[in-house]
Amino acid sequence: MIGAAAVVLCSESGVVEKKLNPLAKILAFSEVGVDPICMGTGPIQAVNNVLKKIGWSKDDVDLYELNEAFAVQSIVVNQTLGFGSSKS
Repeated sequence: MIGAAAVVLCSESGVVEKKLNPLAKILAFSEVGVDPICMGTGPIQAVNNVLKKIGWSKDDVDLYELNEAFAVQSIVVNQTLGFGSSKS
C-alpha cells in the first residue's frame, strides 16, 4: 500500500484575501523538551500546555494524535494523560 498526504498552512489574512474555506484552525501549539531519562514523555507536558493556553479540558478534544516511536512511550503518555483507547 502506498499513501501520501499534504497540508497547506495559511495566515488568517491570506484566508480572507484568497477567499479560502479552511478545514481546520490551529488554536495553539507547544514545544517541550524533556530530560533524556524521560525520553518520549514530551507530549504529556505539550498537551497540558496547549489545553491551558486555550482554556480547554482534555475531554473537550475528540481525538489526539500522539505519534511516538515506541509503543511503550505511547502507553506511558496515554496513561499519564488519562486517555482511553478511543481518544488516541
